[in-house]
Amino acid sequence: MGFLLKVCWIRKSDNRIENQVPLQSLCISLGSVLLIIFITMFYTTGKLKKENIIDALRGDNI
Repeated sequence: MGFLLKVCWIRKSDNRIENQVPLQSLCISLGSVLLIIFITMFYTTGKLKKENIIDALRGDNI
């Protein structure tokens, strides 16, 4: 959202202000978030494969 607002602000100011988008920082942030999501999904699917879902549901009902 902030990125889109900045792009609109730069276009509206007719490029009088020299602004550069910090691509390196954006790439590092995006890569970090995707890595955390991947690790979380991998960990969760590993736990689900090891656990028998039907037995877990039976245990919750007791």
